[in-house]
Amino acid sequence: MKMRHHKLLFELKFLYADLNYHQTIADDAARDFQATFLNFCEEKDTLDTLFPKRPSPVEISPPASADSEKIYDPPKSTIDKEVKNLHKKIASLTHPDKVLKLSQAEKTYREGIFLKASAFANANDLFALQQLALELGIELAEPTAPQLELFEEEAQKIKKQIHQMQNTYAWHWHHNSDPQEKDKIMTRYHSAMLNSLSKKEE
Repeated sequence: MKMRHHKLLFELKFLYADLNYHQTIADDAARDFQATFLNFCEEKDTLDTLFPKRPSPVEISPPASADSEKIYDPPKSTIDKEVKNLHKKIASLTHPDKVLKLSQAEKTYREGIFLKASAFANANDLFALQQLALELGIELAEPTAPQLELFEEEAQKIKKQIHQMQNTYAWHWHHNSDPQEKDKIMTRYHSAMLNSLSKKEE
């Protein structure tokens, strides 16, 4: 169970980094795609049809950025004790009073971890604390089955989010370098928007 726990921690750390990367690309793609789509609608004389009550100028908010540190929010009663215990172990190696004899670089590094650990403990974020503990070589407590299930559910949720980003019109349009193919994607999206509007009006 412990090996499975460590595997999940490292997998989730990678997945969050990957999600942040995809989110940044998806945000850029959405902004470029929507700006181009508005011009496309003007050329097709459908801008007022598709966006009758648009603000001027049209503002399209990007999706909220992914939070790379937050994993899940179980009832506090289930992890408070574990958070406190792990925070205490991390503090014993990183508190400014404990690192006085270390080099300046090591002191700066550990004091940075101490500040992060305090913030994560205040937020009751067990996952983030476990990541810091691994960095310091601290042995983690045996995980519970419900914790592992939550970690696995979170991993699947992140993978699904990434897959959904990669399946959007904006993503395909952004990653296509062929002007004709980009125009085809824009045309398909335009048709889909018109069809959706027609169904709503029926």
